[in-house]
This record gives sequence, C-alpha cells and structure tokens, in this order.
Amino acid sequence: MTKYSYTADFSIRSLARTKEYKSIYFPSQLKEMKSTNKVPKGSYFVMGDHRSVSKDRRYIGAIPRSKIEGVVKYRYWPLNRMKAY
Repeated sequence: MTKYSYTADFSIRSLARTKEYKSIYFPSQLKEMKSTNKVPKGSYFVMGDHRSVSKDRRYIGAIPRSKIEGVVKYRYWPLNRMKAY
C-alpha cells in the first residue's frame, strides 16, 4: 500500500513569494496578496483531490471567474449538506 503525506501548510501570502506566482502575477497583485493574504477578487482558488501530487492553484495561481465553466448538479460533501440542484 502506498503511503501519502499530508499537504504542507501554506498561505496566499507565502504563495505570493514563490517564483511561480512571480511569473504569473503583476507586482501590484503580489503586493496585495502579501498584505491581505486573500485570493484576488473575482478569482477562485481550486485545490486538487490528490493534493500531494496535484498541480493545482498552489502552483498555477487563482482562476478568474470568467474562465470557470460547468454547473453543480449534485453536492455530496459534506454529507450533512448533500443536495441535488
């Protein structure tokens, strides 16, 4: 059986200091992320299901709302909030 590790702790502030984020955000955006520790307005931070190997938003930045396609049909997690739409 494969043993997986937990995702290391991180913050938006710490991600804004990485070379990956410096290559995709403007200096003004990085400055705001460092000072507020928040995802930029109008963007979403999406994590992969298998975080120890996912190339998710920790590496490629927040995704603008205008780039999200799809509709939620059924939410199953958390179990106490299961719902069909």
